Amino acid sequence: MVRIPPVEKRFKKGVSGNPSGRPIIPEKMLFTMTMAFLILVLKACKKDKDAQKTLLNIKRFLNLEKYERP
Repeated sequence: MVRIPPVEKRFKKGVSGNPSGRPIIPEKMLFTMTMAFLILVLKACKKDKDAQKTLLNIKRFLNLEKYERP
């Protein structure tokens, strides 16, 4: 037996059933962040002072000094 929902509970015409849309896929977000980081590294290699400062701040935040070679 199929039940029909009341009129006020039914989907409205022209309105999406998922208004917030599809959630962001973590792989896409990781790819985007990796590409942004690589662009930042390339800019720092070209002597961009702002990019060099940003990389230094990222390095301090991640505490990468302990992973560097002696």
